[in-house]
Amino acid sequence: MAEEPGPRPAEAPGGQARSPQPLTIGGKRVAYVPLPEPRPLELDETEEDAQSAPDAPGTQAAETSAQEVAPLLIPPPPPSGSQVGRPQKPSGVEAVAGEDLPEACASLVAQQAMLAVRVAAIESPGACGLPVAVKVSAIRLQDGKLVTLQPAAVLACETAVNFTNWMRDDMAPAIETMGAQLEAIKVAASYDCRPRNRIRGAQMSEHGRGNAIDVGGFVLSDQRVLDVKKNGLPLPLQTAMKTSACERFTTVLGPGSDGYHEDHIHVDIAKRRLDIRLCRWTIKGPTPPAEPVVARAGQSEGEAATGSGSSPASDARLADASPIPFPTPRPPLPGDRPNRARGG
Repeated sequence: MAEEPGPRPAEAPGGQARSPQPLTIGGKRVAYVPLPEPRPLELDETEEDAQSAPDAPGTQAAETSAQEVAPLLIPPPPPSGSQVGRPQKPSGVEAVAGEDLPEACASLVAQQAMLAVRVAAIESPGACGLPVAVKVSAIRLQDGKLVTLQPAAVLACETAVNFTNWMRDDMAPAIETMGAQLEAIKVAASYDCRPRNRIRGAQMSEHGRGNAIDVGGFVLSDQRVLDVKKNGLPLPLQTAMKTSACERFTTVLGPGSDGYHEDHIHVDIAKRRLDIRLCRWTIKGPTPPAEPVVARAGQSEGEAATGSGSSPASDARLADASPIPFPTPRPPLPGDRPNRARGG
């Protein structure tokens, strides 16, 4: 009876043979068939494929080969300071205007109704400060015309939105009735950390909170310059400007209000108790020019300016006037002392 062939001895390290462990299946001994040696890991094989290889003799060698190839396949780590999972902006591309703006301002920028960017927060001692500062450089009108602010205004977002809508919806149409278009807005003041009317010890101005802007005048497309000072705004424009401003803002101060706003129009969005609003602006038409005074013959310039000197008309009035007689003196009474002035 032929002896059942047994498994071939496997060689151990150093060339010494080692006895294989008997393999039984269903209680019967079977021949030992060694697995083939694993093939070397190709360079185009990924780390995931190497990790999914079956657990068999030689796996450790495969893992070692994978560790040698892995540095060529793993992408470099993200730059320091970047957030994992957030797409990084391509290098050399600036942030889109309005990306970090508050929602109301970002909406106007997206509609191209306002050119504005967010600037660094303004920190000042006391009640001043503007944590969210918006710099408005231009406003686009309904017809697409771009109107610049001279200079650009630094404001809170709510003030910037109110001012933009005021210029687009009210002031630009009012100026067009004068036969020209709005070209530029002269900004007298925007954010400014100071007390009211620059009086030491007064309450903080709304300029110190970014809630106010001062308008000094307008530049028109036909090169006309309309200034608030010296009553330079036409009467219809003053009326339209005051009416619309007092509807949109909680404070409106202009010429004739308090003596501090004779050359600009101040508007702000101050919050007061009971929603009290202030609208103080004395509308005045242009001062009519004085009529030239012409001296008559025989009358000096000084007499002509003051109305002194005789004239035929005045002489006629004096001639027609009836004389008023003085009352007759009463007769002396007993006991009266003689009047020495009369020689009595």
